[in-house]
Amino acid sequence: MQPVKPPFGGGLTGPELAKALPKVALETPLGTLIIEIDIVAAPVTAANFLRYAEAGAYDGGQFHRTVTPDNQPDNEIRIGVIQGSTRKGSVQYAPVPLERTTKTVI
Repeated sequence: MQPVKPPFGGGLTGPELAKALPKVALETPLGTLIIEIDIVAAPVTAANFLRYAEAGAYDGGQFHRTVTPDNQPDNEIRIGVIQGSTRKGSVQYAPVPLERTTKTVI
């Protein structure tokens, strides 16, 4: 998973381009997903994720837990979670403070 340059650079200039959120490319056997990282709502978490991505820590990692509204039909409150792992032997940084969803609203 590596940061990618926004593909929309030609259409935005000045302040609009500066406000554009960073993106990462997630390569899968079924194709590539471009994921937007919300550095505005969750700056600490986003910066932490991006430093791992830039270090190549997710290259060769796995997604090992996904929770979607569809696979928790009996829960009154439904959540969406995808957890993954970094590549074995990759860089490990100190934990960052938790940014609660009540604060970030994401």
